[in-house]
Amino acid sequence: MNSALIVDDHPLMRMAVRIILERHNIEVLGEAEDGVTAITLARKLNPALMVLDIGIPKLDGLEVISRLRSQGATLNILVISSQQQEHFASRCVMAGAQGFISKKEALNELAEAVKMLRAGRVYLPMGSYSSGFTALSSEKMRGESQGLGKLSNREIVVLQYLARGWGNKAIADELLLSNKTISTYKTRLLTKLNAHNLVDLIELAKRHLLVE
Repeated sequence: MNSALIVDDHPLMRMAVRIILERHNIEVLGEAEDGVTAITLARKLNPALMVLDIGIPKLDGLEVISRLRSQGATLNILVISSQQQEHFASRCVMAGAQGFISKKEALNELAEAVKMLRAGRVYLPMGSYSSGFTALSSEKMRGESQGLGKLSNREIVVLQYLARGWGNKAIADELLLSNKTISTYKTRLLTKLNAHNLVDLIELAKRHLLVE
């Protein structure tokens, strides 16, 4: 594993990741700041590793992973994200990633994660699962967390966009879906999360750190 593609919409983060990878003799073949470009470059450059942020424009990180795997891509994918690990680490692995690191710990853990991926192992620090979960002490918070755990990857992504204040049409354009489809997802979210309206959804998403 001696080549990589970095995908993150923050230039400083891309630069920091590049420095660490190059220190470990991994050539950075390219960089991308959105999901569509990431998929295009992955096909063109054929890197051995993709270091991928989840919260990127055009196509979110989970969708990038799913599409690459459905197309038969065999590169290793290491996710670096500021999203709540309790709800995203296992989703990323199920979608086809080999590792997940919190952005708060990325610069400290990246080298170790690369080492483990090179050895054919998955990098999911056990401590990451409890970092944000111990605060969910009330029965209501536990119930909400269980509800979030039952959502599909796409439902989580739509919930994140709604919580950021995006309208249905804007979300549809961003995810390359129809307005009607987004409306359907919104209805499902209200039902699955026992929410009465959009405000409830937004507050729930923020309580569980699903948006930055």
